[in-house]
Amino acid sequence: MPVDPVRRRTSATSRGRHAGATSGAEAGLIEAKERRGVARIRAAGAVAALVVLAGPSFARANGQDAGDAATAGPAAQDDYRAPLEIDLTENGPILLVPQEENLTFVAQLELAGIQATVGRVTVKSGVKPYRAGLLAPKPKPGEERYTGWISAQAKGEYGVYTLDSLIETTLQPQAWPSLVHRFEQRGTEKRRREILAGTRDGQGAASYRSDTEKGAPKGARVWGPLREFAAPEGTVDTISAPYIVRSMIRDGRNVATFHMLDKERLWQVALTLGDPIPMATPSGMFEAREVHLATRQLERYGEPVDEGTGEEFSGPFGIEGDIRMFVESHTGVPLAVKGRLPAGPFEIQLDIRLEKYEGTPPEFAVLPPSGTLPPADGASDDGTDGGGDDDGGGDGSGPAVGGPVVAAEPE
Repeated sequence: MPVDPVRRRTSATSRGRHAGATSGAEAGLIEAKERRGVARIRAAGAVAALVVLAGPSFARANGQDAGDAATAGPAAQDDYRAPLEIDLTENGPILLVPQEENLTFVAQLELAGIQATVGRVTVKSGVKPYRAGLLAPKPKPGEERYTGWISAQAKGEYGVYTLDSLIETTLQPQAWPSLVHRFEQRGTEKRRREILAGTRDGQGAASYRSDTEKGAPKGARVWGPLREFAAPEGTVDTISAPYIVRSMIRDGRNVATFHMLDKERLWQVALTLGDPIPMATPSGMFEAREVHLATRQLERYGEPVDEGTGEEFSGPFGIEGDIRMFVESHTGVPLAVKGRLPAGPFEIQLDIRLEKYEGTPPEFAVLPPSGTLPPADGASDDGTDGGGDDDGGGDGSGPAVGGPVVAAEPE
């Protein structure tokens, strides 16, 4: 997974390479969608890095009571620096890692008609110089390379239960590992997981390990066995995948397909962009686009999974069910996630929206004030869904999960 030096967002080279005709895989995705008709996406997870709070409800987060959260306006844009561009594969999608971006989301749950603010998620990203090792010489001018990093943290509490979960992903310009994903839960429940991915001996590879109580002293946990398996070159994880949306918008692409690892499971993911619609958030009103997601499990520990027999996708913090994601239409900065949270016999509706932001691109801007707010879920006033046209998931459904819609290999 080569990582290029920081390049300006207006790069004519990247625009020319990724704009234009729809690829064969993308055309197949759209054609399959038209054949299968309207089908709500089930358990997609490319934005699960933004959502948490599976399990108990959390009444407070980051030391703030629900009513104490302040809405921040846009940060100063004079010192904005363009994102790091990561070419996942040749002619494939590009992942854009913002420099010094900080997003805070507020989450609300609805159960039996009762709504409550239950917590917050902080998503940060940045870029730093790459060093091959402690003893590696300092690169010469013009030969610098860079590492991108992304983190998502959820903190909250409910009674005697506390949550402090952190996911950190590092994207490095080296063969192995080019991707390092670490998860740590440090609240009432304590767990650790690690995913490595990259290239070994010219072949795509990955490894996974998690901690366990087996063989550990009472009250402690130790690392379990390391499992190594094949994975396609350019595979991403659940926290880095949403940043592909930003290059889709920049380069004028409505569809992207790629491979993604969730723990030891390999998925193929398709993203399809809808038409612009207004979206209200605690941080203001924005022009948004819905990102329709479709997933299909391909392998587990490198062993193929028969179509239709794969597991249901679960996000990095345990969320699952029907998910809708909305991003700002000019930049791809996430604005909202709406979905369902299973809780035993109950069905909890989850609504996560952007509350504060800093370090976002200059194009990221609140819409001018208007007399009335649009419907909160992005639907139009006449009750129809606010999606786009055929090549942007306009029926609001996106491709169906589990079928041939995501069977084609990425470009």
